[in-house]
Amino acid sequence: AQVVREMLRKTAFAMSADESRAALSSVLLDFEQDGGIAKAVATDGRRLSTIEVEVAKKTGFNGKFSLSRKAVDLLSKKMPKDGECTIVSCGTQLCFKTSRIEFTVKLLDITYPNYSQVIPKSYNQKVTVNRVDLLGAIDRISVVTAGAENPYVGMVFADNKIALSAITNDNGAANDEIEIKYDGESIDMKFNPQYLRDVLSALDEDEVDFYLTHSGAPAQIKKHDAEDYIYVVMPLRIN
Repeated sequence: AQVVREMLRKTAFAMSADESRAALSSVLLDFEQDGGIAKAVATDGRRLSTIEVEVAKKTGFNGKFSLSRKAVDLLSKKMPKDGECTIVSCGTQLCFKTSRIEFTVKLLDITYPNYSQVIPKSYNQKVTVNRVDLLGAIDRISVVTAGAENPYVGMVFADNKIALSAITNDNGAANDEIEIKYDGESIDMKFNPQYLRDVLSALDEDEVDFYLTHSGAPAQIKKHDAEDYIYVVMPLRIN
């Protein structure tokens, strides 16, 4: 049951808030992987979050199941924090059975986007960052972006540090700097601060890794030296 909760907690924040875009306002549970592997995926078209977990999958149980926002909210709030959870496919429904409670949710009749093609296959640079330090820096400087129509945080990766900046016409400017593990070429990127705040808040590890190609390419964020979780976020193009 705790694994189900974690699958949803580390992906659901990337769903679109636009309910008219059914595929992008849902979480996909993908049991079509080889072996006892399952994935959860969410994307709003500008970012994607996916987690891979080991499950005791019975022979013949496979498929891709799209959960609505209401179903995700229900499971996230009511799923027990311990004990086992058995997932049963029942046609247009998915049943989650625990020792204390059972949830039956209606599945969305949609074709989920091919999420694997969104994940970059290569990168040029790897940056290791203290998660709490970066989250704190983003919180501090993004104060000036409150209420902005298109908020962004600038991040320059160079010389074992990130120089962060934010500026708006109404609230002025802010700058901050944190130490990182990186000695490659300078890379200047801009991100929606909430997109970074969401993933850094969802993870629990002390350090996370940024995988970068160039300033205009998607960035990947993973747990430090781990491959079971991937977050892909598009940088903003701002003059």
